[in-house]
Amino acid sequence: MFDKNSWQLEDITFVLNEYSELLQWGYKDETVLHFGCGSGFITGKFLLPHLPSKVQVVGVEEDDNLVQFAKKYHEHDKVEYRKLKEIQDCVFDHILSFYYFDESLDELKLFSKLNDHLTKNGDLLMILLNEHSVLSILNTLEQNEKYSGKFGKAKIKSMNISQNTLVEALADANFTDIICKCYERYHIFPSKGVLKTFLKSNLLDIKIKESEFDNLITDFMTSMDDRIDVRRIGRNGSGIALPYTLTFLYGRKMKLI
Repeated sequence: MFDKNSWQLEDITFVLNEYSELLQWGYKDETVLHFGCGSGFITGKFLLPHLPSKVQVVGVEEDDNLVQFAKKYHEHDKVEYRKLKEIQDCVFDHILSFYYFDESLDELKLFSKLNDHLTKNGDLLMILLNEHSVLSILNTLEQNEKYSGKFGKAKIKSMNISQNTLVEALADANFTDIICKCYERYHIFPSKGVLKTFLKSNLLDIKIKESEFDNLITDFMTSMDDRIDVRRIGRNGSGIALPYTLTFLYGRKMKLI
């Protein structure tokens, strides 16, 4: 699932500008599957303007509440929103996916599943979050008894899978013309207040009282060690830029003889 975090919007813009030419559009009306469309914001408001006018897009999510939200608030005559189980027998010319993560599904088996939904010469373009220093810092803090078991699940998920493993998995799933590139980018927090808001909105079932949050932010800032390339920004270094690794994947369905 994708949510409209500004840093992720910037990543999608970067990738589409850099690699959109890989998506070869034919003369017929083509279909695009936006796999993991979330609330529909990206599909209807952001992705569609980057695609040819003749394209028809289907956005899918497993969560019915998200599908209904997308239908209500991001309706468009060129976009249809469906639940994942409703596309079992459907194929598409292109599949696009941004930061999809499903804990119940082996990430590497996902490629085979997506290949089954591609037409004969279809292709796949994905962005994965391979690692994020915010998650690393939270994991370090959680080793402390003070925070043990208090963070719950995070909305942002990292895969931590090597490029070689990803390439091999795509090849095993019958993809060819494979491209896999990693980019180190920076998530900018102009102030402690912005960092606080981000943690609040991205940590599910967090067991930290409001009165304890400022202490959490202080501990978070002091836990950034030499292993993480933290950049101080703004006046007096009041803001920080934390690194994360974006992984870009592309593959075309292999023609089977």
